[in-house]
Amino acid sequence: MKEIKNNHKRFLISLNEFEQPKEAPQILRIILDDLATQIDFGYSSTWKNEYGTIEISPQTFIKVQGTTRKFLLIKTINIPIAPEGMKSFSRHDWIVFTLFFDPIPVEECVFDIIEESENHRKIFNYRGLKFEFATKMELL
Repeated sequence: MKEIKNNHKRFLISLNEFEQPKEAPQILRIILDDLATQIDFGYSSTWKNEYGTIEISPQTFIKVQGTTRKFLLIKTINIPIAPEGMKSFSRHDWIVFTLFFDPIPVEECVFDIIEESENHRKIFNYRGLKFEFATKMELL
């Protein structure tokens, strides 16, 4: 039987150190390949209320600095896309969810993750994320 070769390459990217807002979901890892950009997040509520909800705007996108293209949100895992529903959780829960975007170029760059408008100051906007190929790891 012939062995099937997979030429599809995936890279785990280490980000530069950057300050993430305490109230915002924390970026856990980023995986790049030619099919999608996968970003995994972790979130624990800082609210005083016992229960909260979480959802993501369908307009969320990645913008690579120095370009005008928006890399659009294409799929989510464990977080609903608004307005279809909200995920309820206790303030004691740790929520892990994944966003998939159109694939960004697999090259060194600085990029932003923007939920809704670039000028809106929501806690889910991340700016100045930078990765360098010296820190990438190829996944098998």
